[in-house]
Amino acid sequence: MRQAAGDTAAVPDQDKGLMKLFLLFISALILGLGASQSHALELESTLVHLTYENESQLRKFSRKMEPGGLFYLFGGDSTQSLDKDVAAKLDLIVRKVQKILDMYPENFKCEVVLLETTGQVQQAYQELYGTKVGFVAFYSPGKHRIYLALNKLELAVFAHEMAHAVIHKYFRNAPPVKIHEVLAQYVTNQMENSN
Repeated sequence: MRQAAGDTAAVPDQDKGLMKLFLLFISALILGLGASQSHALELESTLVHLTYENESQLRKFSRKMEPGGLFYLFGGDSTQSLDKDVAAKLDLIVRKVQKILDMYPENFKCEVVLLETTGQVQQAYQELYGTKVGFVAFYSPGKHRIYLALNKLELAVFAHEMAHAVIHKYFRNAPPVKIHEVLAQYVTNQMENSN
């Protein structure tokens, strides 16, 4: 490598390559952080891995996941921490969905991502599938992940999406989409009628 007159410090070609690689990596990190991947906080229950952005989201989710008197009759403890409260609700709802479907997949664990708005859910869907939709929530079978918009979330919506997750994991070969949807809608109806 030659050093031009007036250059005080030349960078060897090998170091230039490493520098370019480093800058490319940093750029990818900065540009690649979409709305669906900006979450920093996580909560583990027995059956769900929940990802969310802040405690306010977790509180809002907890309020919206009140399964009526059912939760407090079967193990709800108003003195427990928010994390434990949400984890208990998640597992209770998943178990209720499994019971309604009479489907208990082995080693079941589903990811759930809380997003603030339906626009963020729709953006996540478009990033995954390249299609614009008007969903407030959806289940991604390839990722075994549910995306939920807190601004439109209801217990029945969460149960519906969880039904898709349970059905997908229960069958070795997933049933046709229409059958999937009929079963998930059955869960929705059962959840709405039990509250």
